[in-house]
Amino acid sequence: MLKKSLFFCLMVIAAISANAQAQALPLEGVVGLNSSNMGDIGSKIGFHLGVKTDIALPSVSNGVYANAGALLSSKGASVKIYDITYKVDAYYLEIPVHIGYKTALNDDFFLYGEAGPYLAFGLFGKAGVDKEKYNTFGSAEEGGLKRFDLGLGIKVGLEIKKKYTLSIGYDWGFIDASRNSGEDGGYDEELEMDMNPTMKNTNFSISFGYKFKTL
Repeated sequence: MLKKSLFFCLMVIAAISANAQAQALPLEGVVGLNSSNMGDIGSKIGFHLGVKTDIALPSVSNGVYANAGALLSSKGASVKIYDITYKVDAYYLEIPVHIGYKTALNDDFFLYGEAGPYLAFGLFGKAGVDKEKYNTFGSAEEGGLKRFDLGLGIKVGLEIKKKYTLSIGYDWGFIDASRNSGEDGGYDEELEMDMNPTMKNTNFSISFGYKFKTL
């Protein structure tokens, strides 16, 4: 799956680069809200912001396009057990690469849907119980997470007057972020939870975009 996803990303980026000289590429600023989780530990509200660009692929079919972006994305998880709160703040550099299809509803409104893999690299963050915090991407002994993440995302949205976009999306992570994955942490009967859960990123997002210039 990792090799196929990496190959797909490279193919889309190559397609965008190959067609860049034939048409002006819109550069879109994106900002939005995240509702993330890690292995059903508990949801956490975060944000994302960055830029992306897309290119029409009429040689494939009218309405088909490819895009790629670079986002700062705040993810993680939060759960409260009795009076103790365990929270993970994880900030990633995320690179989504999607193939999509856009159709016109009228002259001003366009409906689109897209899907594809994303690559992410953990930048910084804090995790822990209440005030006892450690580096989210620190050592395994501290409970730090793996920095690299890979997953699949889908998105549907509305483009307005070829300038504004409003969309919702969902991402599924493929990689268990826990460095202690596979170790038996035991099961707490009273809390009804695994003490060493699988920690794969999932994220629901709402995004607003503005196409402000061309490359």
